[in-house]
Amino acid sequence: MKSDHKPNQDEVLRRVGRNLIQFQQIEGLLKHLLSNHKAGGTSVDFKERQQKQINTINKTMLGNLVNKYGTEVLQDAGVEVPEDESPADWITFTFKISGDTEFVESIRRDMKLMTVQRNELVHNFLSRWQPESPEKLEETLIYLDIQHEKM
Repeated sequence: MKSDHKPNQDEVLRRVGRNLIQFQQIEGLLKHLLSNHKAGGTSVDFKERQQKQINTINKTMLGNLVNKYGTEVLQDAGVEVPEDESPADWITFTFKISGDTEFVESIRRDMKLMTVQRNELVHNFLSRWQPESPEKLEETLIYLDIQHEKM
């Protein structure tokens, strides 16, 4: 059963793969940032605590990563951030990204939109997959390109 739409079918599948890979790269970067944006412990257990944090973050779903990034890494420059009290032998490292309220909120919105777009592709794409319809294939190609640009 050979389809006259094979080139467009192949192109849709190529673009799905491209978008999925890019979403995974974004997720990987978030995991790296969140695994390392805050570390603390004594000289004896610092490495063990850090590894535990990495293991926890690596099991975290994208939506939760985005929420954690939005609350723990992004900071409104106008908001006072209290320092954590730690024992004298405690080693800590923290980094945050700060900006005005508009900047921080736009990043948070973009991250949530990215999560919605990724979930749409991963969980709901099959309803768009109509390989025998040239019109639907063209619509899907446009959809995938728009999604790619938003990323």
